[in-house]
Amino acid sequence: MLASSLPELHDDHAQKVDNYLHQFKLSDKTLMELSVRFRREMDKGLCRDTNPTATVKMLPTFVRSTPDGT
Repeated sequence: MLASSLPELHDDHAQKVDNYLHQFKLSDKTLMELSVRFRREMDKGLCRDTNPTATVKMLPTFVRSTPDGT
């Protein structure tokens, strides 16, 4: 009895999850705007003068060598 109802339960749960996640879906335009803002904040975080006011704090680090010796 339970085995025959599993696909229906799965479909019901999947639909509930889809309905819940729908509210978090962002348009391509919104994603691009967020990307630009995030990049701007990272740049501010790397700059010595703007780091104190940046929302994303960054520390400049440099790769001096890699495991393969380059």
